[in-house]
Amino acid sequence: MKLWVDAPSIARKFTQRDEYDAVAGFLGHMGKIIRRLQPSALAFFWDEKRSARRMSLWPRYKAARSEQREKTPEEMARIFSHLDFLRERVLPALGTPQIRLPGMEADDLLYAGVQAFPAGRTIILTTDKDFIQLVDSRVSILLDRPGQSCMVTERTLRDYFQANSAGQYLLLRLLSGDRSDGIPGIGGLGPVKAQRVIEKCLGLEDLMARKEELSQDPDFAHIFTPEGIANLDRNWELMDLSRGEGSDPTTIDLVRRALLGGIHQSSTEEIARRLADKPLIASEVCFALLDFEAVVTQMSAAVERLRKP
Repeated sequence: MKLWVDAPSIARKFTQRDEYDAVAGFLGHMGKIIRRLQPSALAFFWDEKRSARRMSLWPRYKAARSEQREKTPEEMARIFSHLDFLRERVLPALGTPQIRLPGMEADDLLYAGVQAFPAGRTIILTTDKDFIQLVDSRVSILLDRPGQSCMVTERTLRDYFQANSAGQYLLLRLLSGDRSDGIPGIGGLGPVKAQRVIEKCLGLEDLMARKEELSQDPDFAHIFTPEGIANLDRNWELMDLSRGEGSDPTTIDLVRRALLGGIHQSSTEEIARRLADKPLIASEVCFALLDFEAVVTQMSAAVERLRKP
């Protein structure tokens, strides 16, 4: 089983603390998840920049994130310094692959990671509900949110999100928008009506194929207006990961090579050397190595098998 981590969303859970606590909290949390899931492959996916394509489609995309509204520039700088410390020193010392490509968002890289290694089961660890659109027989989402930590699979999708399929859930997101990303929903269509809509069709393709029939239903009145269709098309381009940069074959190949080439055996000595100026953090990292090193060893063996012709 592969564990792909939406690193920005998970790491930000711990950046409210000082540097030591942030790193120790992140590593301790990841250690618990590794012990629970016992993955054979592990990688961390990071944002490098907001998607230029999405910004051109909707200039307000991610422009008003709540944490940026509520925090001072100094607090935001401290948060980013913690993320940089994890990316540049701690995780490299642990030997786990990190996937970062210029101009790419973690969302798209995670989509590419799923496509790069389609065989076997993949779990995406995230706090972001957007990834639920990827749930199928081989992809599950460990939604790691306060008060709502749950494993979303084909079987549990209905229980948690009142959708019978990932396609239905994606349609619900397209209709409702995403407040955290600054993406508005279809005007006049509240959450209750949006839920009724997805109960009556299988997904976006089914919705459009049955446009003539469904346009007679009052629940669909706001969708089949010129403005509604335009907003639905815009949200489709913004939110459907299969239409994003991660679906590009070149990106998928780059992510695949990064995953195969990012494995190395970590060691306590190497970690202590890299973190010599942070003795408390070094001790926490070395302790966490007991969990991470087993995964690195398993993944190294798996990579060697994949590299053989």
